[in-house]
Amino acid sequence: MSLCCRVGTFLNGDNCVEATMNGTEAVQLPVIYEMDLISANVTASDKYFDFVIWNPCAGMKRYSLNPRVYEDDEWYLLSNGSIILPLSEEPEERLLDYYQYCLARVKSYEYPEYMVFFCDETIEDDDGIIYSYGMLASVPFLVVTYVIYWLLPELRNLHGLTLRGYVGCLAMAYSILGVLQLTPQEQIPNGICITIGISIE
Repeated sequence: MSLCCRVGTFLNGDNCVEATMNGTEAVQLPVIYEMDLISANVTASDKYFDFVIWNPCAGMKRYSLNPRVYEDDEWYLLSNGSIILPLSEEPEERLLDYYQYCLARVKSYEYPEYMVFFCDETIEDDDGIIYSYGMLASVPFLVVTYVIYWLLPELRNLHGLTLRGYVGCLAMAYSILGVLQLTPQEQIPNGICITIGISIE
C-alpha cells in the first residue's frame, strides 16, 4: 500500500507535517475491498500489507480524488493494494496500481479521512505559470493607474470613474487569480475555493 506520509501526519504541499489537532490519530486507514467491491476480511495493517511511504509523483503534477465534491472521484482500496475508480469514464483509468498513487490526509481539508493522490503524466505547460506571474506583475501598474485617476481632479469625470471601476476590478481579479493559479490545489480549502470562485465570477 502506498502512503504519501506516515500515519498520524498530514500532507502539506510536498511536505509531511505532524498532526497537532486532538483526535487526529484515531482516523483509520480506508476500508479494504475485493475486486467486486465487497468488503474484504482484512484491515490496512502491517499484517496484510507492505507500506511504502513515498511521493510517486516526483517531477509530475499530483492531483487528489475528492468523492465528497465530485461523484466521479469515488474510489475503493483493493486487497491487492490498488485503487479502483468504478465511475471513471475511461476504462484504462479505472485502476491505479500502488506506484501510481499514494494515500494521505490534508490538514486544510475539512474532512479527516484519507484522500488518494495520483499522478498525471502529461507534461505541464509552463504558459500557465508565465501568465500567472504576468498577471501579478501587472497589478502594481493597475493600482498606480487607479490612484492617479483618483488623485487628479481633472480626471475625476465620468470617463475617469468608469476607468477606475474597471482597473480596480481588474487589479483585484488578477491578484486573486494569479495567487490561486500558483498555489497547489491541495493547500486551498474547498470552502475558500468556492467562495473565491463565486466572488470573482
